[in-house]
Amino acid sequence: HMLCLTAVHQPVHVVDVDRKIASAAWALPALASGALTYIELKEPFDDSNLRARIGSLVKKDKPNTMPQGWIRFSEIVYDLPRTEAGKAAGTWGIDCLTLLNEHLKTHIMWLAERSKYTWDQWNALKIGWMDTISVLRDLAKEHGKDLILTVHERNASEPGDRTTGVKMETVASPTEGISQIRTYTGVQDVK
Repeated sequence: HMLCLTAVHQPVHVVDVDRKIASAAWALPALASGALTYIELKEPFDDSNLRARIGSLVKKDKPNTMPQGWIRFSEIVYDLPRTEAGKAAGTWGIDCLTLLNEHLKTHIMWLAERSKYTWDQWNALKIGWMDTISVLRDLAKEHGKDLILTVHERNASEPGDRTTGVKMETVASPTEGISQIRTYTGVQDVK
């Protein structure tokens, strides 16, 4: 919502990975006026059926069919400067990288022929994101567009199963006043 309606340079053209804009009541006036356009990434994370997918995960096999989400996203990105909506936009947006990450992870699993990540696949994911952000930034800059990327926020203040304690600290700030900071101790669950 913030990405679409508060961007400085409008109209805004969004790669809608979440597939929510078409059904969002807040978006209807912006869509009708042309202040907002979008293209949906319609491909699923994995193109196999549910039964086959869970079987490949349990057996630690690669997905049964090559996933198309990351490939399609790449095509959409490189088409942004050529499409009418992409050319007309003052801002390009990607909503959201959190779900797009699942497309990239599945694509890497296909290429690695496995369903469980090892160090090499995690490293490929990191490098893949570094490259992707660089390409998005450079493409937007080359075409005089602002770029806004969204991610889903994770509430970091919830303790995990392996939290061993909570430390409360009082912090005084001349501008913010006095506040309490809660720090959990123990083994961190990385998600």
